[in-house]
Amino acid sequence: MKKFISVFLSSVVLFSVVYTFSVLPAYANNSVRLACSSQIAQAYGKEILMDFRRFIGVYTQVYNGPSHKALDRLVNGASDIALTALRVPDELKKKGYIEIPFCEDSIAIFTNVDSGPGSPCPLSNLSINQVRGIFSGRISNWKELGGADRKIEVIVPGEQTGAYQNFRMTIMQMETIKYDVIFERSVAVIEEVQGKPGSISFMTNGALAGEGSIKILTVDKLSPKDKTYPFKQIFSFVIKREPDPFTATKAIINFGLSHHGLQIMHEKGMVPVLE
Repeated sequence: MKKFISVFLSSVVLFSVVYTFSVLPAYANNSVRLACSSQIAQAYGKEILMDFRRFIGVYTQVYNGPSHKALDRLVNGASDIALTALRVPDELKKKGYIEIPFCEDSIAIFTNVDSGPGSPCPLSNLSINQVRGIFSGRISNWKELGGADRKIEVIVPGEQTGAYQNFRMTIMQMETIKYDVIFERSVAVIEEVQGKPGSISFMTNGALAGEGSIKILTVDKLSPKDKTYPFKQIFSFVIKREPDPFTATKAIINFGLSHHGLQIMHEKGMVPVLE
């Protein structure tokens, strides 16, 4: 892995020069099929997808969906690159699949913004035990936390998404999650919480940047932006094998790891793995 990353990092210098002078190189093909986790597409992809064609002359065909489906599409030959919030299974690594971690982001807990006096959720901070109590069903009413006498509406991403699995592993410590509403696409929880006072959910912090009508909570008084916030997930590029030089697939990954890609991560409050 270290050797592979070093190869890509050396290529980043070349593509940074290409970016600076807006010179579009010639590739064996100029189209790449991307299968992208919905939360990565929301947090990181919206800005950079348009830049692939603009700066490096590569067209992208993009599928957005759960991380496990992004990996499935790569395995089945429907995509050339997967961007996933799930780690690559060992059985795929043994077959030569390459995982390139590029970003770390916090898993944020958020509620509807309605937080005035007498509102369902007047809190800005929850303890980790309170978070586990809410998502396990042991705490089911906001009055138990000092809020109004109103049921807590638990909204979650689909059970197969990277968001759900990482949340269950890092925060819930594999305890069963009980929910009222579930969505196959992880980012759908944002709109649902925006329209439903008294609701609560979780999502990668970068996907919540600039979203209105939500309130991101601290956990044990730590913000998702704090370096010591403990609940993180890793985003990775995944490919079947190391791509040949001067292919669009390699150009996409190089550009994602370039200064331009790192800048997007920083703007969304995410942490590049390679820094």
